[in-house]
Amino acid sequence: MPKPLRQPWDSMKSPPRLILLDSNAYLRLAVSIHPLLGQRFGRDKQEQNVIRVIQKLDQEYDKNPRLKNKFHWVKDDPYAENRRAERLNIAPKQQKEVDQAVSYIWTEERNSEYSLSPVDVQALAIGFVKQCPVVTDDIGMQEIGKLLDIETWSTIQLLRLMQTEELISLEKCIEIVRYLDH
Repeated sequence: MPKPLRQPWDSMKSPPRLILLDSNAYLRLAVSIHPLLGQRFGRDKQEQNVIRVIQKLDQEYDKNPRLKNKFHWVKDDPYAENRRAERLNIAPKQQKEVDQAVSYIWTEERNSEYSLSPVDVQALAIGFVKQCPVVTDDIGMQEIGKLLDIETWSTIQLLRLMQTEELISLEKCIEIVRYLDH
């Protein structure tokens, strides 16, 4: 009996769902899960996930002495290389949309009781344009995201997905939650 013909869509994989980390989520997770960025994960090979950060994370880190002191490992080669290789790049056409979203988010932020950093606003704008979740534990980002229908997740929600999709073990998840709680 002849082999059935393969349909062109049989070999096509859908692109992974982008999950964008804000700076604090990255700083809390990357030391415990390495490499954190760029790994495709998910039990269903057709529905994979991938974690990225925005380019401005390093700029924010470089300008903040408190972050440099507390998270000194960030500039170590393995972490810096992982960020460099796996940071999110925005196409010029989408960058215009991101810039428009940034402007709109700043307007909403000024009318709210929350104070966001430029990097926070950039992450939310990219989440809006790319229709991807932004992982943050910043209440202001979560509230502005909710107001503008931008999906935001807590770090715990991301850990749950990573554990469910078998990127990390339950033991590793518990270890990280203890670290976060500390």
